[in-house]
Amino acid sequence: MNQNDQGRLNHRFPRMFSLREGGVLSWRLIAVLSLMGCIVIEILFNILPIDHNTLLLYWFYPASLMALTQLYFSLRITKHWEIRFLLIYLGWMCLVVVLNHSRAHFVESYQWFACACTTLFLCFSLPYAFSKETAYRAMTALAIATVLAVSLLSIVCVIAIYAPNFAAKFPSIFEGFSFWEGRFYIDNHPNRSAPAQALAVILVGYLLAQSKKSWQKVLWVLLGILCFFPLALTVSRTGIIGAGFALGFEVYLALQETLRKRTRVVLRVLIGVAAAMVTLVVVYKGASLVSQVNNAYLARVEAAQTQQDVPAIAPPAEPESTPTEGQEAPPVASQPAESVIASTEIGSRGLSDADSFNGRTDIWLGVFKGLLQNPKILAFGTGPVPASKVMSPYFPVDSPIGYFHNSLLAELVSFGVIGLLFTVALLVLIAVSAIRLSFGARQKTAPLAMRMLPAILLFTVAEGMMEDFLFAYQSLSISWIWLMVAAGFVVSAVKKEPLAQQQTIEK
Repeated sequence: MNQNDQGRLNHRFPRMFSLREGGVLSWRLIAVLSLMGCIVIEILFNILPIDHNTLLLYWFYPASLMALTQLYFSLRITKHWEIRFLLIYLGWMCLVVVLNHSRAHFVESYQWFACACTTLFLCFSLPYAFSKETAYRAMTALAIATVLAVSLLSIVCVIAIYAPNFAAKFPSIFEGFSFWEGRFYIDNHPNRSAPAQALAVILVGYLLAQSKKSWQKVLWVLLGILCFFPLALTVSRTGIIGAGFALGFEVYLALQETLRKRTRVVLRVLIGVAAAMVTLVVVYKGASLVSQVNNAYLARVEAAQTQQDVPAIAPPAEPESTPTEGQEAPPVASQPAESVIASTEIGSRGLSDADSFNGRTDIWLGVFKGLLQNPKILAFGTGPVPASKVMSPYFPVDSPIGYFHNSLLAELVSFGVIGLLFTVALLVLIAVSAIRLSFGARQKTAPLAMRMLPAILLFTVAEGMMEDFLFAYQSLSISWIWLMVAAGFVVSAVKKEPLAQQQTIEK
């Protein structure tokens, strides 16, 4: 290999995303910073004086097109069959939008198109820009940015809950936070508030496996606890149970790595499965306990403030006598206790309605009835913008109209059966790659932290089955972003590294 060829290889596969390439600012660095910004803004948009969709259109979407052009012309990314598959997938969705929309709907769909391009070309495709060693570093940078952003958001949550008088002085920051019926709202609903907190907790597991210094591990554990607190207060069962499964998966892999040379395979697997189940129970019960204690405390504080605001009433001369007609009864001493019980019961949502997924099955059945009455939708969909409006007449009366509560169902309505098949094929590809990374031959060479990445996929897919966060969503969501980020790193990690790239890394 001559020096010119080696120079081109070094330019195409640098060991790190350097500041400059060829005398100009590195496009790899711009892409990484743009993706970090995309993640951070999506987490912190509730406390920032800017709309996250504005930055989507003016920063993240253009950055995704930049990444696509560089990946195509510099690295020929379309030589990978999964990238060609994603381009065909995007092409079908765009065709559905064109076939179904009037000009007004077409303009409204532009924001969805920007989301799709951002998640495909900036989130999923970014790992293909780096060698595997550099991709690990990029992944760590994204994980750190996520955990730090959620930690800052969690601090704001704690202030909003326990220092309301202070929070009232800064309405522009704290106006999006509320505590209602025993559940904490960061966004417009607790179920939409939970994913960011849960992802930070899961990524703490990744960072613990990546860190080698004790002080770093202590820091990540503390930040994980801080992020878990608002997650528990949302009482989002999908978020909490999904995080429990993901953390259990990470614990299982960590134990397999630790016990590999000490115990036999069968015993090691049994210990890992048992530890994973214990982790799930601890996360779920721990979140319930945190919510109950918090609600009881807030109820006592509210009762004390109420008593201070009510004028004192002189007790009757005979304490045991009943008041006569027209005479006001004294305050009941047990009232604060009843408030505490009610608040605690509201915050402790059990699994009694698990068979209907809290009424979601009625929504899904209603939508399926609507599809059977409108079979044309199965062929060409409706497009992502009109989907909710078209299906609204088929939603149960008391349900949240327009929310499918399932990403696959939203995909079916929006892009038809072909779009659904594309989505299922993508999820199967991701699942197979995740299994190969965590349990296949790669488990002997890939770092433990990278083998934990499927935990993120496990959580985001679980969220997507209970909420409509993925693929047909008309705005970026942290679940959609991290699903595609983790999927890109996982799929690229299981691919065989070209010989030229291996030689470049070695040198």
